[in-house]
Amino acid sequence: MILILAFASKLNAQIYPFSENFNLMQSFSTPVGWTTGIAGFQVYDTHGTNSSKGMCKQLTTFSQKDSVTSPIIGPLNSNDQLTFDYRIVQTSLYPSSPITMAANDKIEIKIISGSNSILIGQIDVSNHITSTAFATKSYNLGAFSGQNIQVRIIASKASASFDYFTDFDNIQVNATTSLSTINTIDEVSINYNSLESTPTIFINNLESIEYTARIMNTNGSTIFEQNLSATEEKVIKVPYSLAKGCYILNVSGKKNAYNFKFLVQ
Repeated sequence: MILILAFASKLNAQIYPFSENFNLMQSFSTPVGWTTGIAGFQVYDTHGTNSSKGMCKQLTTFSQKDSVTSPIIGPLNSNDQLTFDYRIVQTSLYPSSPITMAANDKIEIKIISGSNSILIGQIDVSNHITSTAFATKSYNLGAFSGQNIQVRIIASKASASFDYFTDFDNIQVNATTSLSTINTIDEVSINYNSLESTPTIFINNLESIEYTARIMNTNGSTIFEQNLSATEEKVIKVPYSLAKGCYILNVSGKKNAYNFKFLVQ
């Protein structure tokens, strides 16, 4: 009994910053620390980015809606954001058949704060990216500064549409700060050089572990992704010049995750 109580206490512990890629979790199980319905979201092999583990829910004619709720996260800061990767893929011949959402298909993103449940975003027919590749979504959490929250994902399907999986990976709640070309977070910094024939981003002072780096536009869509090895210098070589505008660089590893904004002028 003592061991069970201690384990439960660990799962309900407050977390900040929050980063989960599900790779260390057992396959075909409810994600540790999350709560879900009876049928439930589960961790599956190959349902994450780069064919890694991911959290998913299969929606069918007989199971048309389900939700999953994160551990307690916080207290938040005014510049925090929620980011995650997602895709929706037909069950048949998975994962080669992407789903075009129907009118009543939707994924609701809610923040639970105390007794309040606030909708902060929705993926539906108007903004879903139909692809077998993952897309990245980003939501500002500044309105919840100083609060402890939980993230709730609610997936619903239209009765007439194909059965499909909703896949999620790299769910993060952490800070993003504005920068021009150089930014520092906990002594980790980046420098984007657009003058070279192959534009590069240098990342300084990261731990010697593997990271995944993603460049996203302000709509939350991933436009470039690169794996960074544990031993090599953390340099991202973008194979083309980025158009003028604001971008987000997300660098995530097993221990830490960083989000940077940088401006290409």
